[in-house]
Amino acid sequence: MRNMKSVITVLLFFVCVVSLPAQKVLKVLAIGNSFSVDAIEQNLYELAHAQGDSLVIGNAYIGGCTIDRHWENTYNGKTDYSYRKVVGGVKITKNKVTLKEIIQDDEWDVITVQQASPYSGYPPSFSHLSELMNYVKTTAHKPFRFAYHETWAFSKESTRIGFKEYYQNRQFVMYQSILNTVYSETHKVDISDIIPCAVSIQRARAILGDSLTRDGFHLEKAYGRYVAACTWCEYLTGKSVLGNPYHPESITPQMAYVAQKSAHEASEMQKAQDITPVYYINGDFYKECPQSVEYQLMQCHKAGGKKIMTINTPAELPDADRFYAIPEFKVKDAALLKQLAGTEDNAKIVKGPAAFNQITNSKEFPFSLDDAGIKGKPSVFVLKKGRLSECETAELEMWKKICPQAEINVTSAKTYIKQLNIKEFPTMILVDKDGKIRQSFAGTTRQKCDQMLKELFHMCRYE
Repeated sequence: MRNMKSVITVLLFFVCVVSLPAQKVLKVLAIGNSFSVDAIEQNLYELAHAQGDSLVIGNAYIGGCTIDRHWENTYNGKTDYSYRKVVGGVKITKNKVTLKEIIQDDEWDVITVQQASPYSGYPPSFSHLSELMNYVKTTAHKPFRFAYHETWAFSKESTRIGFKEYYQNRQFVMYQSILNTVYSETHKVDISDIIPCAVSIQRARAILGDSLTRDGFHLEKAYGRYVAACTWCEYLTGKSVLGNPYHPESITPQMAYVAQKSAHEASEMQKAQDITPVYYINGDFYKECPQSVEYQLMQCHKAGGKKIMTINTPAELPDADRFYAIPEFKVKDAALLKQLAGTEDNAKIVKGPAAFNQITNSKEFPFSLDDAGIKGKPSVFVLKKGRLSECETAELEMWKKICPQAEINVTSAKTYIKQLNIKEFPTMILVDKDGKIRQSFAGTTRQKCDQMLKELFHMCRYE
């Protein structure tokens, strides 16, 4: 009986289950390391299945494996790999196999590569990427899509090897290095598909805090891994992961929403590299103007369908703001900005800076919450003249999902505006259940909205 079970297990490993639905089954193989274990061996199959898609997932795993080592294994034929394969939601592992055996085990639709995490932002370590790609192409049974798994920066307190040597023990340096390196090195070998886990993890950190790793570099097993799986799911299926009903029981619906939102935003940024407006800071082209740089407000990156760019005066960005400074292109001067924007007829070049108002946190909210019937609840006040824009409405919906018990109040009441000395609109104010202002800001930059979300998330979770 025991021998029969072993035979069945082996057959399941090498043959796609006949009872799978007749729909298209997408087969993806990661040539990876422990970071691909974090990203795809749990949650990914379930996320795709929940939205009606079927995946076969393979992982060619060696812990800490670099691109160079993968390449060396191709001509040495080393049996160093642990082959993990998820079919029908069941993961089966086979050890001591070659990379060739794994590649030829199935007809893969997508094959991904990645760098070992300490070197993920170090360009010289990518010298054999082209050779590895050529080997995979000539070994695979059929044509496939090549993608690069852009892995995440370490936590701020990480003691992992390479963090000090290559990134000065600074998370933002590693994050920026990863983005720049992946962009430059994948373009050299014509990989156009990037799975942006570096960005999605950093987006989630903006709300959940720097707690997405369990040891300073591997992802936390519940919500950390879930963020990465959401990012892969959106890339593989082409469907927005927002609203996907699946999440592990170990995380709350609010945390699942943050994870899905982070993955979706990262995926949208990756797909639309030419979205404007963008900002020119210290010779770089940015999608979002960091908070420390005074800015010309552009709500939700929209302006009547026209391309809009803001040229800011040079600014030295503090560490916290560099998470939001994601360079898209390198430019030398404003003339290149105009060239990239097209003609001056469809591009508006605005020179900053412009000041914005900031209300002091923790001051007493000057009106009785009892009168509004919301005493004992966290509340968000949006002080605004005129109607909410589409993007502002979406932001409010996000707040409701993050903190369902919060009261959202949109008002143009002159009493509030005068008492709080509001000078710019919209101004957002977060008031806790005791009537204390916990967070406030004017404007709608992503960074400011993230600060509001982070405060709202933690306030509603722990109070």
